[in-house]
Amino acid sequence: MALANTESGRIVAIEDRHIWVETVQKSTCQACSQQSGCGTYTLSKWTPSSRNQIRVPLGQFCAQDLALGDYVQIKINDGVVLKSALIVYILPLMTMILGASLLDSWWQSDLAAMLGALAGLVIGFLLVRLHAYINQNNPDLQPELVGIENPQNCYIPLPIRELSE
Repeated sequence: MALANTESGRIVAIEDRHIWVETVQKSTCQACSQQSGCGTYTLSKWTPSSRNQIRVPLGQFCAQDLALGDYVQIKINDGVVLKSALIVYILPLMTMILGASLLDSWWQSDLAAMLGALAGLVIGFLLVRLHAYINQNNPDLQPELVGIENPQNCYIPLPIRELSE
C-alpha cells in the first residue's frame, strides 16, 4: 500500500464533479508553537506565503455536501509525487543534455551545443506539458478527497471566489 501525503485546504470553487482546494504551505503557518527557534519560520517572514490551488475529484462526496469556504482533507499518494517530480525536473534536463550532445556531435561547435541544449530544454518542457494534458483526468494521478474538517481545527484566511462556466 502506498503512503499518502495529507493536506488541509479550503474550498474556493465547486464544479459538477470537482472542487478547487486552496492550501497554504505548512511552513508559513503563523500558529506554530516553535516560531522562536524555527529557521523556516524566520525565512517565511521574508517571503510571501505560498498558496496552491488543486483540482480534486469529488469521489464519494456530492457537490451538495460541500460549500465554498469548507475545510477539507485531501491526500496524494507518495508514488504520484515522486513520479511527477521526476517528470517535471528530470525530463527537461535529460532532453537538454541530449539536444546539446546531438548537435555538438554533428557540428562540433559550442554554438551548436548551446542551441541544441536550448532546443532540448524547450522540447522537454513541451513533453511535460503534453504529459500533464494527457493525464489530467487519470484517476491514478489525482488527489483524493478524504473528508470535511471541523472549521475550528484549522484557520487559513484565504479569499473565496466562484468560477463562472
